[in-house]
Amino acid sequence: MSLGINKPDETYFLEVKLMDNEVLRVTQDGQFIWHPDADRMIEEGDYSTSPAMPHILRVLRKREWVGLTDEQIDQLVVFELGLDADADIMHNFARAIEAKLKQKNGYAEEKNT
Repeated sequence: MSLGINKPDETYFLEVKLMDNEVLRVTQDGQFIWHPDADRMIEEGDYSTSPAMPHILRVLRKREWVGLTDEQIDQLVVFELGLDADADIMHNFARAIEAKLKQKNGYAEEKNT
């Protein structure tokens, strides 16, 4: 297992490798990119140099998406944008942004809540 922190152009990012395969990369903008077989790799990896790492990786894999409630969207629409809170188009727009954020952060496979 190797853990690398790179500093290209003064911006940090993280890379976790098991054997020669990258199991996790955290990009410069904070996006988590997991290997398609990350769960198996985490379970079967050699952690003799860092026994806590499998636990850390499992916790990171199980992080849960926390979206906005309809009430929170209403507050943003009314108080921040000064628009009518009943405007369905604003709710749909907010949910579309949320769906794109889920996709960019590795939650695309989860059902919308």
